[in-house]
Amino acid sequence: MKKYSITSSLLFISLVLAPLSLAFLNFSIFLVGFIGFFILCLSFRKMQMNKVFFAVFVIQCIFLLITYFGYLGKYGKPYYLGGSDDFDFEKMAMMCVENNVYTFGQASHTDPIMFSDGKTYVLFLSYLMRFSSFFGGYHTISARLINVLLLDFIAAIFACLFPNNKNRLIVFLLIALFPSCIYISIHVFRDVISCFFLALLYFLLRIVGSGRLKLSKQ
Repeated sequence: MKKYSITSSLLFISLVLAPLSLAFLNFSIFLVGFIGFFILCLSFRKMQMNKVFFAVFVIQCIFLLITYFGYLGKYGKPYYLGGSDDFDFEKMAMMCVENNVYTFGQASHTDPIMFSDGKTYVLFLSYLMRFSSFFGGYHTISARLINVLLLDFIAAIFACLFPNNKNRLIVFLLIALFPSCIYISIHVFRDVISCFFLALLYFLLRIVGSGRLKLSKQ
């Protein structure tokens, strides 16, 4: 299989993100997707799967857009059931921005954020909104692209645990293209970022454990 360099992958991903950003008239969509994809390719460059990363990301974006416009057509809002946790998270994040809420402590004393069990995710979205404000403003697509890319990170983390390239490819595709995983990731839900940190913790513990094992054998 022909392998793409990181530079080539970034060029191809730009050709996908540029029309997406233009369609929603929002440059932050391009920037968030580009930076996230660059970090993905750079973090797992030794796996030499940039072509797979690109193909999978395109497929995920297609599902994202189908769901987005499907909700928009059915409910008038691009959110689950017209406005569930995803809409509430973004609404509370905007409140954080408007009321200068920056920390967990401040969020815990701000009504109605104080009653939410997703304060950390709300704060994350608020910082994303602040970042996006410098590049055309926040758009819900940006948060969904981050979730999609985090799903790819999770898939790559578990894939790189296998020494065989074929097994790595199978594991990555099974996780990244698993229907339920894609469906959750194309919403503004906190599930994906929570799973990402658990997967990252597991990966780091394996590295530490294998390092200790090598030292004990010396």
